[in-house]
Amino acid sequence: MSEREKSRGLARYFDAAFNSIMPQALVELNGTIVKANKSLLNLFSKGSREVIGKNIRDFFNIDANMLASLDKGLTTEVKAAKLEDRFFITTSGRASDKLLIRLLF
Repeated sequence: MSEREKSRGLARYFDAAFNSIMPQALVELNGTIVKANKSLLNLFSKGSREVIGKNIRDFFNIDANMLASLDKGLTTEVKAAKLEDRFFITTSGRASDKLLIRLLF
């Protein structure tokens, strides 16, 4: 499979994934948010410009160890920052050199 075909397949996957009602973000391993779907934006009442480029730690109590665990495919529970008593189970998948983090209520 060519690099171009892989890129197209990945783009189709993200288009489908990001139309989900499940809050999701594409995050670099250092925690920088590259992309967030509408469900995640709505959860914090933010626009994409207020989220993209920020660190996932600005929105969730996730430390470097948790990011490393998510990178290994482990599931973890996180608390949403600034949302009282909102906890989520997080799962992740690897997409190239980034993590696709999914939040389950």
